[in-house]
Amino acid sequence: MAPYTQQRFLAVLKPLFPDGATLRILKGTEPDTSGGELFRIRIDWANDAINLRIPRRFVDDHRDGTASSQKELEEQLAAFVHDRREAFRPNPGPRLRPVVVWTLPA
Repeated sequence: MAPYTQQRFLAVLKPLFPDGATLRILKGTEPDTSGGELFRIRIDWANDAINLRIPRRFVDDHRDGTASSQKELEEQLAAFVHDRREAFRPNPGPRLRPVVVWTLPA
């Protein structure tokens, strides 16, 4: 994922999580079930860890898009994460639970 795209995605996502949450881009990609690639952003806060998986096509469309299409894609990403976050029940602890996976639809 290009550095500009990384910065933009992190800037869009950071306000959606509580203060103290750590967001970072994970290196490399992982395969999806249809043979494509997924980029990953790790979100850690309190007793929870989330791997947000973003399809390569979405990332490529953002990279190659006009400013207005980039903004639309960023809004789609924010809406997806906002909806998932609203439905998410944080781990009350004290034990850690497995990493939660959220995959942005292609």
